Amino acid sequence: MVIPKGGLFSPKSPRYYYRRSEDDASTVKTGSSVISLNKGRDRTYSRGRSRFDDTHDEYDTISPDDSSLDRQIFFPSNTRSKSRSRLHLSSSDMSATRSRDESAASPDERHSRSRSKSRSRLAPSSSMMSESSTMTSRVTSKLNKLAASIRTRDSPKAAAKRDHLQDEKKILKLITDGLWSHDPKVIEDVLNKLSNLMFTVDEELKTFRRDAIFQSGGHLAIVQAMRRNSKHKGIATQGCRALANSTWETSDFMTAIAAVGGIGVILECMEQFPHDELVQICAVCALRNLSSMKRIASIILERDGLKTVLTAMQTFKTNSNIQECCCWTIAHLCLDKDNKSYIEKGKCLQWIGAAVDNHPNETDVLASAKQASKRIWEIILA
Repeated sequence: MVIPKGGLFSPKSPRYYYRRSEDDASTVKTGSSVISLNKGRDRTYSRGRSRFDDTHDEYDTISPDDSSLDRQIFFPSNTRSKSRSRLHLSSSDMSATRSRDESAASPDERHSRSRSKSRSRLAPSSSMMSESSTMTSRVTSKLNKLAASIRTRDSPKAAAKRDHLQDEKKILKLITDGLWSHDPKVIEDVLNKLSNLMFTVDEELKTFRRDAIFQSGGHLAIVQAMRRNSKHKGIATQGCRALANSTWETSDFMTAIAAVGGIGVILECMEQFPHDELVQICAVCALRNLSSMKRIASIILERDGLKTVLTAMQTFKTNSNIQECCCWTIAHLCLDKDNKSYIEKGKCLQWIGAAVDNHPNETDVLASAKQASKRIWEIILA
């Protein structure tokens, strides 16, 4: 059989390759070893994994079961046996030598040899079991950590859904157990909590909470609680604050509050506590939001709400928040041209000018006053 120069031994092939040289020696190439075969009794070993010798072209083959050749094979260090002891394959001379040595040895020596052989056979198994156990423990530890992280880590959608469900249960309990209570302190505390729930920068969460209050009948419960405790300053303050926070940029809630009489309750709070600054701030903030709808603006004017707003501007000239909200309320009331008579009668421009004079450095007050003045002139000149 002819093997080209530089040809590699195929590990899948069951054959051994050897070459014949002039000194009648043979070199056998296995999958991972090179065996040197001599004619004489002493056999030398040539170890390596290199290619076939490029200086010879002619190679013969022998079958692995060919018993006519005596061969000694060294296994590499990364194979089954970690020691470098020789394995004798089909060697009659070495078999006879081994039998003669064993018969000549004493029983104790034979026992020690058998124990050493047993240890040599069991050592690789024990090592493999130890490595397998270590690897299993590592994999188990990693899996446990992954499972724990999955249990404790939620996706944003799952976390938001869980928070929404908790908020919905909390809101329902506050409305049913708190707002219909006969204790004013309990009602005041519940109104404060509802106001805080709706005071958030997360628009999605704010919308959900507001809808939850609306669907639970919270708008009716708030207005009724304020009406039953009309002389309680704390309830008036927190009630107007809750209405202000719940009516920010939402038309459905505004309409629902107006339908249950919320506009009249807010104006009554302002009239009941005309000199309480906190009540006035919360009330005019609620009116600012509610008056952005033309239908509700008409209700405010019909209830003589413009006069109440201008009274708050006169009373709290130095409060920039009250001045800003009142100017925006006036601007919203001017959106409907049918309200021209109310605007002309109220002398709104006078108090808007006073707000600008008292707060020349407040950009929010100046912006709201400018918008209110512009709409007043538009409705007057129309």
